[in-house]
Amino acid sequence: MKQSALSYFQYPEMVLVPLILFFVFFMLLLFFITRPKNRELFKKMEKMPLEEEETNNESIE
Repeated sequence: MKQSALSYFQYPEMVLVPLILFFVFFMLLLFFITRPKNRELFKKMEKMPLEEEETNNESIE
């Protein structure tokens, strides 16, 4: 099945390009998420759902 599907491509080695791009994108995403600089932001954001909605109510009134 794989061989018959790849026979339609003129350059079968080009199939690896999207795989490599996805892998690089995923690794960069993991790198930026796990940077120590972002830890403080994530700690602040994880508490947001638990906070009272006083700020939202004040802006409405």
